Amino acid sequence: MTTDKPSPDIHAAIDAVCVGFMLLLFFIGAANPAGVQDWPSAERNLVIAAALYCAASAGLRLLPEGLGSTWALTATVTLLLSFLFQAVAGFQHVFIRGWMDGSMIAWERSATGTESTVFLQRFTSPPVTEWLMFAYVIYVPLLPVTALLCHRRDGPAGARDFLFNLALTNVACFAGFILFPVAGPLFYDPGQYSVPLTGGFFTWCARVLHATSHYPGGSLPSPHCAATTIMIVMLYRHNRKMFYVALPTLISVYAATVYGRYHYAWDSLAGIVTALIVLKVSPEMAKSFVPEARRGKSLIVRQPE
Repeated sequence: MTTDKPSPDIHAAIDAVCVGFMLLLFFIGAANPAGVQDWPSAERNLVIAAALYCAASAGLRLLPEGLGSTWALTATVTLLLSFLFQAVAGFQHVFIRGWMDGSMIAWERSATGTESTVFLQRFTSPPVTEWLMFAYVIYVPLLPVTALLCHRRDGPAGARDFLFNLALTNVACFAGFILFPVAGPLFYDPGQYSVPLTGGFFTWCARVLHATSHYPGGSLPSPHCAATTIMIVMLYRHNRKMFYVALPTLISVYAATVYGRYHYAWDSLAGIVTALIVLKVSPEMAKSFVPEARRGKSLIVRQPE
């Protein structure tokens, strides 16, 4: 049994993205405390989260490379991204004081003559609602599962490739929340919907998720659509068999974001575009932290089928 320690490879790039974004938020808040909701607590929480993440990351480097270290890194990164999703809520009006939903709705109506979340009311049905809410809810556990599926085919390097792109895509979305704050359809004008979404267990789960984890904002670009795009590409790259199994559910996430009234169509499109841009630039960004990549070597060691 090998006890080799993990190579630093893309782990350093993951750390740079996560810690770098926390530092960026901290300095944005310090420069404009009046624009941050509960500024002292927000800054304190960022410092604590950064310290805990750095300590956890340092500890993970001492673990033997394998499934255990991949589990631990996946949990660390996904928990931090979950924290940052909530933390960035207080920073959304640092630069723009109000919500930009009116502009989003006007753009869509000028292009299509309607607004997608309202238009889709005429096509709702309990079976469709239940399937799409299943996709919307199952997205959450699919994030760590995808890392493990990438590990299964291409080892720790495959999982870290996914986690790096996931982290970079999420922080890009979080930056968008600040630069162009959009409350979201269910927060901006919930009274515009005359047809309720009825379904079963997963529809109920989606309502609970919205009530307990969502907040006004956190919309543009859509993190759901952005992360779903990363999952699709990474599964195709690292575990082709599971890519075909997961694809129907992952594609359904795109529809669920608008059908469920969580995002405008522009939000969802922006999430997809954000992920595609990240996938384009992330290899070059990783080279800054990975000596092997700078020498032209691949980070991924392919395992036999």
